[in-house]
Amino acid sequence: MRKGSAAVQQSARPTLSLIEKVGIGVLLGLLAAVLVGGPVKPVHATQARPTLDNNYYVRTTSSYTLQQLGLADGKRDSAGYQALIILDFGAQTTDGSTAVETGTYTPISNFQIRDMAQNFAIGYLAGGGWNLRLGIGTNNSRLPDQGTYGNYGTVWNTAVVAQIRSWMAGQGYSQWIQVEGANDIESWSGTGDGAHPTDDWANNYSIAGGSIYYNFGSADGCPYGTYDNRTGCSYGWAQADYYGVAWGYPAAFAVPEIYYYCTYCQWAMISGYGQYYTSTGGIHFTGPVDDHFLEPPAYTAADAWSLLWNTLNGDFLPANMTYETEMHVAS
Repeated sequence: MRKGSAAVQQSARPTLSLIEKVGIGVLLGLLAAVLVGGPVKPVHATQARPTLDNNYYVRTTSSYTLQQLGLADGKRDSAGYQALIILDFGAQTTDGSTAVETGTYTPISNFQIRDMAQNFAIGYLAGGGWNLRLGIGTNNSRLPDQGTYGNYGTVWNTAVVAQIRSWMAGQGYSQWIQVEGANDIESWSGTGDGAHPTDDWANNYSIAGGSIYYNFGSADGCPYGTYDNRTGCSYGWAQADYYGVAWGYPAAFAVPEIYYYCTYCQWAMISGYGQYYTSTGGIHFTGPVDDHFLEPPAYTAADAWSLLWNTLNGDFLPANMTYETEMHVAS
């Protein structure tokens, strides 16, 4: 990998819970290795699906709308189970100090993003929710030149995510809501630099420290049945690139899009690449995201979960997932 490789920065990787970051299968595999005196394939216990969480493409600048959505989700989550909700505010623009609403291309400031996210949190707590990981999301669809987009990673971490997290702490909300970053990363032709600009974004976000980010994107054009990084993906991307921005960088966690035919195969192969060719190993997926609510032909949440889990488990890859999410629209 290029600069900021996982091999160099692995010690800096933030951790979630033991199950989220290690997984029961890996723990059993390590124990077996000790007992038999050598490496063995991990064993995965059958896992029940978690409760489905909502993610949102934010197509509004109304903090009241976000507060009402938070209220509804908080009521749903009032039993206190672990929830993951990602608010996708769209692509960063200019110098990274503004974003563009998904679907409307209306510029919104980082101040507006912070205000909407904070109001979502206020509504969530008012509804009775109290165990939430809140992802503050962007995407990589509007790429500037390679040398600039890396700086956007720093901006998203320090001027958006860290500011919202600081506000949460000041309000005394941090014990109930953990704020993280998020990025809907996909293969974009953009500047013709392939994955390099997005790779730099992930590296700079990681260097900025203090927060992880969830990659809730796709693996466009990646192979369904090989993991040796020899078959390219779309627009000059490779399996190694997707692996890096989904798991290889210290801040990266994976919530992959499992929408249509064999997208789960693509992500399993990317994890297989990591398992057999990198020092950081296979991807411990946080959980899948589906699009069935917005596009009914897409996989249902149950299908997305079972197809990804069964494929990972069948390929002896890390398969313990904590969350399951579905895309909705906030408008």
